Amino acid sequence: MDDSRIWAHEFVKQVSKRNVDYLLGLFDDEATVYEPFSATGTVSGRVELESFLKVFCKYTSAVVDMKSVRVSTMRDAPYSATAAVTLGKGARSKLVFEFNLAKSPPSQGNDNLRVKKLKISL
Repeated sequence: MDDSRIWAHEFVKQVSKRNVDYLLGLFDDEATVYEPFSATGTVSGRVELESFLKVFCKYTSAVVDMKSVRVSTMRDAPYSATAAVTLGKGARSKLVFEFNLAKSPPSQGNDNLRVKKLKISL
């Protein structure tokens, strides 16, 4: 499994565990989340992102079936991934995460992938 695929699967796993602190650490400081749940449909900035993740994890963690996670990547876009998750056992609804990732700057002393943009859809 390539880095983006492993990364996306781990992201969904941490959502199911409601691990907001871990998830927050996966986002770039200037990340933007596009989501269908709020009036604005956009979340940006650490404070907004943390608030969004707390609510999002609270309401989705109980319905995420980790066995249903399907992650795909494109060969020509090494820092992107899409994860589709079935909401609950036997459900037909899916939650789709489309990640645009970037490596952390060398000044941060690591080469971890961080979310630049995340689009969430149902």
